[in-house]
Amino acid sequence: MVQSQQLFIDDVQAFGQLPGVTVHDIAALSPEALREVFDGPGVTIGGFCNSKHCLFFNAVQGG
Repeated sequence: MVQSQQLFIDDVQAFGQLPGVTVHDIAALSPEALREVFDGPGVTIGGFCNSKHCLFFNAVQGG
């Protein structure tokens, strides 16, 4: 994975102040920590490239 620190910074600025939203720097997460984010409660939305396409994960167990 090629890290884009600016993409992370832009996401923090755009979404980081929204209630209930946490923006994670996935380049800084271990595989185990990333798995915990995806397997955790709620909905996880992952922006994975600068083309503005997003990958949506429903991380709700049994949902």
